[in-house]
Amino acid sequence: MTIEDLGVQFEPPCFDLEEIEQVLAQEFGLSGELRSLAGERDQNIRVKSGDGRLYVLKISGVEQDEERIDFEARILDHIAGTAPGLGVQTGFRGKNGQLYVKRRFSNGASHLVRLVSYLPGQTFFGEKPSLGTPLFEMGRLQGQVCAALSSFFHPAARSDMPWDSSSDRLAKGLDASLLRTYESAKRVRGLTVAAVRKGSCGSCYRQLPMPTCTT
Repeated sequence: MTIEDLGVQFEPPCFDLEEIEQVLAQEFGLSGELRSLAGERDQNIRVKSGDGRLYVLKISGVEQDEERIDFEARILDHIAGTAPGLGVQTGFRGKNGQLYVKRRFSNGASHLVRLVSYLPGQTFFGEKPSLGTPLFEMGRLQGQVCAALSSFFHPAARSDMPWDSSSDRLAKGLDASLLRTYESAKRVRGLTVAAVRKGSCGSCYRQLPMPTCTT
């Protein structure tokens, strides 16, 4: 199995902040202080508006399927209607009245753009969360999200996610190419190849550096 087989090589966009300011104003009627955030598939920009509210503008790569983006956007929309008190992001509609907009950028390609609320806090990316309250709270929130989504369905819900632990692709093992990638991750995060061979790809992936667009 190669990295290409897993489908984990993504190329998030990296547009400059001046162009992003135009997108914010024209598509969402917003302006404010912008700061780049890390992202696996999207260019993510934190937006602090004049009134102090925080948002995240997400610009998806051209390889991202629109049905999948629609799926993700409608999940947030559904939770906002069924369980508005949950600590998850809220999606905001563009001037077009939709949950995302299709915008042609300076590279000549059309990208899907979404605006969601910003959730402050600490991530566990590349780290092992401590036992106790954090894990308990994470588990409880996951259960609440599952309950809120029990009445939700979308055709893209059956689409494949490479890092899904139930994916058949993960059971086929790792080839030399993938191991070399995680050998590089080992140097960054201290992960051993032996651990890669014995562990799940999902846990290995958490060791890989997350790209951040610098503009």
